[in-house]
Amino acid sequence: MSFSVKLTDSQQCQVVVTGAVDKKGNPVPSSALVPVFASADTTICTFATDTTDPSGLTGLLVAVGPLASAAAISIVAAGITANGLCEIDAGTATSLSTTVGTPVEQP
Repeated sequence: MSFSVKLTDSQQCQVVVTGAVDKKGNPVPSSALVPVFASADTTICTFATDTTDPSGLTGLLVAVGPLASAAAISIVAAGITANGLCEIDAGTATSLSTTVGTPVEQP
């Protein structure tokens, strides 16, 4: 299983482990999953504990790094690994800078 997510430099998102089934398609109890969330480069993005989910099946993916960067991310649960990619883009403009030239006489 693979996935990707694009975040702006000021965003975060939940990553939830869902839909685990055994080889016969039967649901696996969530208590058997115990996911481990990881980022290959924590200077780009990192996982935090999502305190809104007491089940522990949710990680919080947080943008950290520079623009136009990407990091491999992975989730391991019940011996199964899901690999993904987190890309960081610029957010919307919140301030503007200007430069004014030196005044000169008109021709």
